[in-house]
Amino acid sequence: MPNQMRGFASAVMIFVVNIIGLGLGPTSIALATDYIYGDEMMLRYSRVLVPAVVLVLAVIPGILALRPYTESLDYLKRWSAEHER
Repeated sequence: MPNQMRGFASAVMIFVVNIIGLGLGPTSIALATDYIYGDEMMLRYSRVLVPAVVLVLAVIPGILALRPYTESLDYLKRWSAEHER
């Protein structure tokens, strides 16, 4: 990304992540309380269940992206070694 656009891209990313988090976070906890537990008094368990499920789902893409990331690092190291001379 060009240097002139990095700040704008970061701001857009933070905005989108916050909108999704503020929109889906409370809604998913409410839905879990209503449809999984069916009792408003089980709210505390929904507040444990939803983040646990989201974190597990977030780890999966991270693990899947680890191999391409290490391959790109290896490529960068090889490229740097070749062009350093």
